[in-house]
Amino acid sequence: MKLEEMNPLLKSWKREEYIGFFVLIPLLLTSIYFVPQEIKDSYFILFPRSPSINSMFLSSYTHSDFEHFAGNLVSYFIIMFLLFNVEVNKKMFYRMALLMFIFLPIPLSLISTIVFLRFGNIPIQGFSGILAGLIGYFLYSSYVYLKEHHNNPQLNTNFLISVLMLNYSITLFFHEGLLTTLLGFGALCFSIYSAYLNREGIRKLFDTFVWHFKNCKNQEKIYKILVVFSSILFILWLPVLIPKEVRVGFTIVNTIAHYVSYAFGWSMPLFLKKLECR
Repeated sequence: MKLEEMNPLLKSWKREEYIGFFVLIPLLLTSIYFVPQEIKDSYFILFPRSPSINSMFLSSYTHSDFEHFAGNLVSYFIIMFLLFNVEVNKKMFYRMALLMFIFLPIPLSLISTIVFLRFGNIPIQGFSGILAGLIGYFLYSSYVYLKEHHNNPQLNTNFLISVLMLNYSITLFFHEGLLTTLLGFGALCFSIYSAYLNREGIRKLFDTFVWHFKNCKNQEKIYKILVVFSSILFILWLPVLIPKEVRVGFTIVNTIAHYVSYAFGWSMPLFLKKLECR
C-alpha cells in the first residue's frame, strides 16, 4: 500500500514540491557543510564582533560539526514529512516557507549578535533557528488540520493556547528554581483551563480519531500511529529547543533565537489569517 493511499493529503503535493523540499534544501545544507572551513569562517559563519550581510544570512544554513549537521538534517526531514501529512492550506505553507527560509535568518542573526556579543566573538551557525520556526508552524498547521480536515468547527484557538501552555509548563519544569516551578505550574493550570474552554471541540476530536482508527486497515493503523506519535513529539518539542543546559561541548545552544523563531512559526500564520479576513 502506497503512502498516498494511507493519507490522501500526500496526493496534493506535486513531484516538484517533493524535490524542492526533500532534495534541494537538504542538498544546499550538505553542500555548505562540505565547504572548506576557512571559507566558512570568512563568509558563512556569523561572528558577533564582525557581522556581514553574507554571514547574517548564510550562518542559518551552515554547520561545521557533523553531529550538529546530521541532527538538524534528520529533524528537518521528519518535520517536513509531517507537514506534508497535515498541511491543508498550501498558500499559507508557501508564505511561511518564504518567510522562514528567506526573511527569518536576518532578524535571528541580529538577535544572536546582540545576545552573544557579551560572551565574546563566539561563532554562530546552524539550521536549528529555521528548524524551530518550522516546528512552531507545524503546531499551527496541525491545529488547522484537526479543525478543517476533520470537520471540527468547535475546535478553536483555546485548543492551540492549551498546547502552547503545556509546552511552556514542561519547559519550565525542566529548569530548576522556585520561580520557574511556580511559572510552570501556572502555565499548566492555564493549559488545563484553556482545554476546558474548548472541551466540546476536544471531545469531538477524540471521537473522530477513535472512529477513523477503528475503520483503518492494519497497515494504515501502523502508519497513523507512527505519524501521530511523531506529531505529538514535535508538537511538544519546545523543551528540546530551550534545554536546561545551553552548553553542549564547545557549542552554546542559541535558545533566544530558537524561542523567537518558534513563536514566529505559530503566531505569524494567525496574523496573516487575520489580515485575510479583513
